[in-house]
Amino acid sequence: MKAKLEFDLDDHSDRLEHNRALNANIAFRVIFDMLEVLRSNRKYKDLDDEEAKLNEQIENNFYSILSDYDIDIENFR
Repeated sequence: MKAKLEFDLDDHSDRLEHNRALNANIAFRVIFDMLEVLRSNRKYKDLDDEEAKLNEQIENNFYSILSDYDIDIENFR
């Protein structure tokens, strides 16, 4: 099975979509790395109560945003 994406690089919006497609792996790597930082903070760092609560809020918000876009991060590991 093959898939082919086609873009009109003379069209500005198509050019933007082309660049997004080319850099999608990098964008997902950033997401994975950010989630790993949050998880690592929670698991290994000696955070005070305020820092731990903030880390948890950020992590929950991050997962909520992914969910809003129907992104199941486990499908990309």
